[in-house]
Amino acid sequence: MTSESVSPVMSEWIRSLPLPERMRALALMYSHLTVATRGLLLPETVNGKERVVLELLRGVNELHHTLANSFLRWGDGEVDWTPEDLSQQLLEIAVQFHLVDLLKSSMEFAQTRAPQARPGQ
Repeated sequence: MTSESVSPVMSEWIRSLPLPERMRALALMYSHLTVATRGLLLPETVNGKERVVLELLRGVNELHHTLANSFLRWGDGEVDWTPEDLSQQLLEIAVQFHLVDLLKSSMEFAQTRAPQARPGQ
């Protein structure tokens, strides 16, 4: 999957899920981002690269914040913020902070563990 296809693939996948399953899928993405971020904090990763790692962590924090906002918006029944809006915003953050691979891996992680969309939904 190329960086250009991340947003459309993600929005199509998110849109295909009913709201409760959508929330679970996004929680799985959030969880994967948290676990994957731990690798940035290993001593061999940080050694001499503190500034770069801090910038990456700032980007991960922005991804977390955006995902958390989606939980709040969709949990409150807000329908004017679409899966396309979310996926585009996540991709923009990932590109800015050089985290596209991390975003893709969190989506792929969630896709393998979240319930699949059922026909007609």
